[in-house]
Amino acid sequence: MPLGPLWLGLTLLGALQTWAQHPTLVLVPAPVLLRVPVQLDFQEEQFQGRWYVLAETENSSKQREPISYYVNTFELLKNHSFRVSSFLKRNNSCDHWIRNLVQQDKPGQFTLDSFRGLGLKRYEMRVVKTDYQRFALVLHTSILATKEGVRASLYARDSQLDPELRGKFLNFIKSLGLTDRHVAFITHDKASTNCLD
Repeated sequence: MPLGPLWLGLTLLGALQTWAQHPTLVLVPAPVLLRVPVQLDFQEEQFQGRWYVLAETENSSKQREPISYYVNTFELLKNHSFRVSSFLKRNNSCDHWIRNLVQQDKPGQFTLDSFRGLGLKRYEMRVVKTDYQRFALVLHTSILATKEGVRASLYARDSQLDPELRGKFLNFIKSLGLTDRHVAFITHDKASTNCLD
């Protein structure tokens, strides 16, 4: 199975390549990261496991291809890092990739173990808020050349988006100064689960 592009959201590369290829692409200003908290007393053991990506948006005005299935499975490693296995389906094509996230200064804040081949100067993922059982609000930031990319994601343990989680995510992105015009809600249709086979 071919490896898919690494997006911001734990899958950065597709968006980053777009920004590199289209220097005139309009970017919404990135939020000041010092104001964006990390989950207080982050519990890595409780965070591991399968998370469905239910919604995403980024600080780019580019329209993205619809995604019908997107899941990340976090496996805790002994050094407080995670091995993340991702499955994504769009346009009848399934992508699978694996990467390691290394804990930064604060628990709940991670970087990639290697930027080799990605053209990145910096990448960070931070778990902003989670209850571990239902949802997680996650922020991904990266720098490619001089462009700063930001992606906000809603993770959930269940594949169905309910109105409460939708509201949490919309409030989250507004607090970051991101627009809701380009939010991608992911449906997780049953036919797409064949990506896991």
